[in-house]
Amino acid sequence: MDELTNNPQCIDIEKSLLGYLITEPSHAEDAAKYVKAGDFADGKHQVIFSAIVAITTDTKKQSGVAECSDVQLLNYLETRQTLDHCGGMDYLVELVTLGGAIGLTWPHYARKIRDFAHLRRMADLNDRVNHQIRTGAFTTSTWGIVTGK
Repeated sequence: MDELTNNPQCIDIEKSLLGYLITEPSHAEDAAKYVKAGDFADGKHQVIFSAIVAITTDTKKQSGVAECSDVQLLNYLETRQTLDHCGGMDYLVELVTLGGAIGLTWPHYARKIRDFAHLRRMADLNDRVNHQIRTGAFTTSTWGIVTGK
């Protein structure tokens, strides 16, 4: 196996969680305890999650209430010139549409994203070790393994 061709991920789960956090931003801080931006497989989802967390953190500091409306998110992404990278306004609308369905099961979605990220990291490590073995770069001394010889 040269490289893992089916990286463990579920983009629909990522979309649903992001959409939920846009509509229910009070859970963004708790979601950030389960999942980090780098856990999202899709780069645009990493940017959107970071934006949601930044906006809710900022609004909570200012008013005591975590808020992140679709307009705030849109403005945040536009200001940082990342809206197009994130799929534009149509994509944000799609996220909000998907997010309404998950309700109080959002922690399950966050844990799944985290678990898929762990699997991708393990697969990446496996690919790197296999590459080192195939190219002869892997030796027992590479990993500090004592063979007794």
